[in-house]
Amino acid sequence: MGAPAGPERLIDGDPASDLESGAAGAWFGGMPFVVVVVVEGGHQDRPGTEETCGEGVLPGFRGGGARRTPQSQRGEEQSNDVHVVFGTGAIGLALVDELAGRGVPVRAVNRSGSAGAPDGVEVLGGDVSDRTFSVRAAAGAAVVYQCLNPPYRRWAEDFPGLQDSVVHAARSVDARLVSFENVYMYGDTGGESITETTVAHPHTRKGEVRLAMAQQLQRLHDDGTLAVTTARASDYFGPRGTTQSPFGDLVIGAALAGKPARVIGNPDLAHSYTYTGDAAKTLAVLGTRDDILGEVFHVPNAPALTTRQIIDLIADELSSPIKVSVAPRYVLRVMGLFNKTLNEVDEMLYEFPQPFVVDGDKAQSRLGIAPTPMASAIGATVAWFRGRNEAA
Repeated sequence: MGAPAGPERLIDGDPASDLESGAAGAWFGGMPFVVVVVVEGGHQDRPGTEETCGEGVLPGFRGGGARRTPQSQRGEEQSNDVHVVFGTGAIGLALVDELAGRGVPVRAVNRSGSAGAPDGVEVLGGDVSDRTFSVRAAAGAAVVYQCLNPPYRRWAEDFPGLQDSVVHAARSVDARLVSFENVYMYGDTGGESITETTVAHPHTRKGEVRLAMAQQLQRLHDDGTLAVTTARASDYFGPRGTTQSPFGDLVIGAALAGKPARVIGNPDLAHSYTYTGDAAKTLAVLGTRDDILGEVFHVPNAPALTTRQIIDLIADELSSPIKVSVAPRYVLRVMGLFNKTLNEVDEMLYEFPQPFVVDGDKAQSRLGIAPTPMASAIGATVAWFRGRNEAA
């Protein structure tokens, strides 16, 4: 069920290590989509990273724009044109593919130093919570992308420190920072569509952490310390979205094995789902446009369908019906008494008994990014899962 537990998961943005004894889960764009029992073995929690960002203004940037120190002043040995992606989970690797396809120099950073990256992409391994390593990983960067995702049960403890380390690295090399985020900070909107102007009103611990992290980045940008742009996504799916996707192993993977799809919440309500390819396109554009610094953009999503409608599209792609099994909330709460990850899920279940629609019109109109049609995105995702099974 994913890669083995261990420190790598803290860096790669792949929450596979959030499978604890007695429960299996998949990831809802940062939230485990936990549905059923029976996983053998356990794993150990890792300590968090308690670090804060220093103050000061780096040379070459003085507010609103990404004013970089001229090449002649930096020296020929520092070309500062590399796009550095911290985190090689489903989003990070989709971004690596997108950037490589655009012909820009790319470096991917994770714990192991290995990843399924295209030829020509440098992959550097190390501990991102170590500032010395993170600065070395960002050497020569024009843009740094923050696509890390710590284990869910340690999200609040570890995530701020990881962001601090990436921020420190970006500032040290005078690079732009592009942050990939979810929409936890908005809180419960009562089913109203979420836009970039929706007032942030988090009512969960993880939402409060996410808001504080976003506010930190905005302050750093506003005071001229760091050039920042942000992409926010809903619950995501796509190639490589296995345990961390609502339509990954527990829907497509299960269907390929002839098993029922397992979901939480009401499967007959509209819910925005972000395709990883669309997230990657949005992040890449934010890394190359100078006229949108300091702004937040929601990743454009295909028109919101119900979870059941999307599973029907998956069934069409597989040419086989899929039975849907819904895990009641009370079952998840009971399981959460014995499982740290499941216990963290409960506060986020407000997303599922009502419509959950994330509006990406701003990115469509300002950045010219059209969302991939849902049928096409599902087709590409199913093809990836089929390929994985054939290669196994």
